[in-house]
Amino acid sequence: MTDAMAALSAAVAAQLPTCQQLMAEFEQCWRHDGLIMDKWFMLQATSPAKNVLSTQYVLYLLIRHLVWRIPIEYVL
Repeated sequence: MTDAMAALSAAVAAQLPTCQQLMAEFEQCWRHDGLIMDKWFMLQATSPAKNVLSTQYVLYLLIRHLVWRIPIEYVL
């Protein structure tokens, strides 16, 4: 996972054309692990791309990920 995260980080920083596909594949592979998804969201947030949060899918994943981490007493 460390090597994959390093490669993904380099792809995001360089804004490679395949970056979105790599991000999607990484998310599919690691979506069950909260800590790794935190790192994935960090890569999304620190991307130099101008359309970082413009995709609805990224916003959906972010909201879904955060909702499971908020204790129920804070929601009510």
